[in-house]
Amino acid sequence: MPVEGFVNENSYYIPLKENFEDSTQNNSSSVSIDLLDPNNVFELQNSVSDKLNTYETKYSRYIKCQDSSTSQNLKPRCTNDDTFTNVTISYNDLLKSIDKLNSSYVKQKKVKENNSEENYQKTMETISKQYAEMINLRKRLDKQLSDLQYNLKNNKESPKKRLDSTILGYILWVILASCLIYYIFYH
Repeated sequence: MPVEGFVNENSYYIPLKENFEDSTQNNSSSVSIDLLDPNNVFELQNSVSDKLNTYETKYSRYIKCQDSSTSQNLKPRCTNDDTFTNVTISYNDLLKSIDKLNSSYVKQKKVKENNSEENYQKTMETISKQYAEMINLRKRLDKQLSDLQYNLKNNKESPKKRLDSTILGYILWVILASCLIYYIFYH
């Protein structure tokens, strides 16, 4: 059963929670949601990266703006936004996003459940069975396809030839009947 969802602004596929719950109840080999529920770890990591980049940019500009020789060559020019206060605010935002990411790992309840040895063995057995079934199905379909191709190449009486012979036979019977009727009535 395919899992329905959407693609967010960071191009990550986000499945709908209801569909995940349905699929986990009906199928033991369903997609693991441990990194998406209750918090999407990928989005939190992206947030940390974005805030780290913002902090690095503000810190770099602040340092360059403090030195008169580098501030003259800096483009765009130093502004009132290149202050230590803005660097501190950016740093605090970065720390908050890191703390949120760290706390989300603790909240991910299903990580421990889904990574047990028992679940791993069940998943491996299911995958092995499905693989063996697919191999058998592939062999059977390959055999049927080769038989079909062989019959099409080697069949002397193709459907077109049978149709042509039937039409020719019909025409010959019509000619024979016409000749016989003509002979009976006029001779």
